[in-house]
Amino acid sequence: MKGEIKIKHLIALPLGLSLLINFSEILLYLDSPYVFFDTPRPTSILVIVSRIVLIFLYCFLVLYLNVYKIDQWLKKINAKWVSLGYLIINFFVFITTFFSFISFQDSVVLKLHEGEARGLGFVWLVFMVICILWAAILKLRAGIREKVVDQQPFVRYSGEAQSFNHDMDIFKQSYLTNFLLPRQKILEPVKVKDFAMFYIDDCVVKGKTFDSKLYFLDRSIQELEEKLNPAIFFRANRQCLINRDAVKHLSPESFGKMELTLKIAHKEAIVISKLKTKDFKDWLVQFST
Repeated sequence: MKGEIKIKHLIALPLGLSLLINFSEILLYLDSPYVFFDTPRPTSILVIVSRIVLIFLYCFLVLYLNVYKIDQWLKKINAKWVSLGYLIINFFVFITTFFSFISFQDSVVLKLHEGEARGLGFVWLVFMVICILWAAILKLRAGIREKVVDQQPFVRYSGEAQSFNHDMDIFKQSYLTNFLLPRQKILEPVKVKDFAMFYIDDCVVKGKTFDSKLYFLDRSIQELEEKLNPAIFFRANRQCLINRDAVKHLSPESFGKMELTLKIAHKEAIVISKLKTKDFKDWLVQFST
């Protein structure tokens, strides 16, 4: 999911916040009676520009950590401690960046009196809360987009959910059972059931077998999903299709997501979004034999 949140999506909010707070600085610099925040009076345009840059970097750092990094750092801990982990990490970021900024003010610009420091600390905290909320919104939007765009309907073998006739229609459908794939200078027939997964790597669709052989395919993941038996293969995310027999175990992550561990070696973590987790569990149980 995070792969869908591009770096450019993190720029607008920090830029807007840094310009907003420093618009008040400009008004102060021009001796305007209208100001938004109780902030120190700047001594030059250079000081204002430096503050814009520093506040932008601070807000961008908070967004970047909350979107991309903190989930990775906390994925090994118990799910009930994740919220506390988020709080501790963000508090550490707040303390270190705020006092670094104060030190910059005291040494480069001018020494802050207690009221100015308090006002600046409040603004620093408000900006952090805004950035954390925006990070949560970005991740939620990415999850919804993944659900709408990528989750294709698959059939659950469930007597409660499907009629008997419809179940029989499923079994009558024909799916790919073999590939004829290039390997070195030859074409090699390979059974579909021998593949543990299919995935996209550097814009190329690859298949990895249970004995760790790697093949290149000239089909898209979407096409494979349509041609392969849904009782055997599941579209875990945008990048990969997983063979049920390749699943070793599931590990809970934050925000209801699950990390999938396979019986074969794979360099990238396979994360199933919260929106797909229930479907995946149902599929894994209902199609098990």
